[in-house]
Amino acid sequence: EHEGLEAKVSLPHDASWVPEQREFYFGPDGAGRAPSIPAVKSPLFSLSTYRNFSEMWLRAPDLFTEGVNDGMAEADANLTTFFSGRDFGEDILGALTPEVSFIAARQDFTDILPTPAI
Repeated sequence: EHEGLEAKVSLPHDASWVPEQREFYFGPDGAGRAPSIPAVKSPLFSLSTYRNFSEMWLRAPDLFTEGVNDGMAEADANLTTFFSGRDFGEDILGALTPEVSFIAARQDFTDILPTPAI
């Protein structure tokens, strides 16, 4: 028995419609697939998508305005420092797979919280 709202969206798609600089959304030849979402207790929100974050970060100069690119260059320098000299786009984001799921679930701590004795 399910309560809540579920939405599914389906749109026509042809891999030839996707320019090379947007390939990070759909994968090579449009073959990128989002992972299935695991069943969790008391789900609030879930999103499963294919996004190659490393490729998107590296292609930023082709995708965004000059102002956004200036901000991303500054962020890249700071993140490279934060990650001990590792390149954020290639080394850090490149370590992530493009199949990504975000899942939020209601938490219940009643079984683990101490009960005060008065």
